[in-house]
Amino acid sequence: MLQRDPLVEYKLEGQKMFQQLQNSIKA
Repeated sequence: MLQRDPLVEYKLEGQKMFQQLQNSIKA
């Protein structure tokens, strides 16, 4: 059973939001 790490989840969410931010700046 894989236990989800809140810190990893937070990091992934942050990267996704950062990517969207970069895209909106370029657009």
